[in-house]
Formats: sequence, structure tokens, C-alpha cells
Amino acid sequence: MKVANDLEHAYDPAKRREYYLKTRKLKGRTAKAVKTSTSRPTAKPKPPTKTRAQRQAERRRKLEAEVNALKARLEKLRTALAELTKQAKARSGVKPSSNAPKKSTASKTTAKKQTSAQKAEAAKKSKEYYEKHKDEILADEVKSLKGKIKTIQERIEKMRKNGSVGARKPTAKK
Repeated sequence: MKVANDLEHAYDPAKRREYYLKTRKLKGRTAKAVKTSTSRPTAKPKPPTKTRAQRQAERRRKLEAEVNALKARLEKLRTALAELTKQAKARSGVKPSSNAPKKSTASKTTAKKQTSAQKAEAAKKSKEYYEKHKDEILADEVKSLKGKIKTIQERIEKMRKNGSVGARKPTAKK
């Protein structure tokens, strides 16, 4: 019984409350998962996704850059082809003609004259169509330029293969 009396005197609820009020602090949970997460790699946050308009603008910029590069390449190939044909004609004795084939203007003469209101309406519709189908138009242009480049490259290759111009002639070995 003596032990019970000692406990009774050792525990003072008022002192205990006073001590609690002095030392109380809110402490969060200590999650064990936090400690184990350092051993495992965490998932990297995904980069923000692009909006549809941003993706379209990026695609349009790429297509425009590709179109410009293909136009430059096509022009270079056309000048090379013109030079090769000029040299071939000079060797064969044909005089090179500086006259380029003229385009026919028959379509302009047969079209009806439009009033300014009709022209404005047609321009508006054309602009709307262009804005709506800009990416498709650029993609088609890329496709047609690639086709033209392929055709010119084939013509140049054919000319070189036939020995017309620029073909390497086999040399006789001694």
C-alpha cells in the first residue's frame, strides 16, 4: 500500500496540465513511407501538355521550314538541269534558245468579269478556306515539291547515265 501512496503523491494533475500547456506543439505524423521513398526513384512530373493551337502552330512552322528548304533545293536542281541541258545542246550542235515556253492566258479571257463586290466575296471565301486548311495546303505543297525534286533528280541521273553531260567516262588502264 505504501507504493500506492507514493504514486498518489507523485502524480499531480494540475502540474501535469501546466507542463502540457507549456510544452505542447502540434507534431505531424511521421510516415514510414517517406523514409522508404528515398530508396525508390520517384516519378518525374510530366511536362505541361501543349494545347491544340500550340501543336498546330509548331506543325505549321515545321511545314513552312520544310517547304522553304524544298523550294531552295528545287531551284538548285533546276539550275543544274538547265546547265546540263545547255551543255548537252552545245555539244550536239543545237543552238540554245533563250525563249521560255509561254503560258497560255486563254483562261483569263474566257472568264466573266466580276464586280468589286463579287471579287471581295471571293477573296473572303478564299481567305477563310486558306485559314481553315492551312496545314493541309502546306502538306500538299511539301508533297508536290518532293515529287518535282524526284523528277528532276531522275532526269539528271538519266542524262549522266546516257553520257550526255557530266558523266564520268571510263578511262583506259595501262
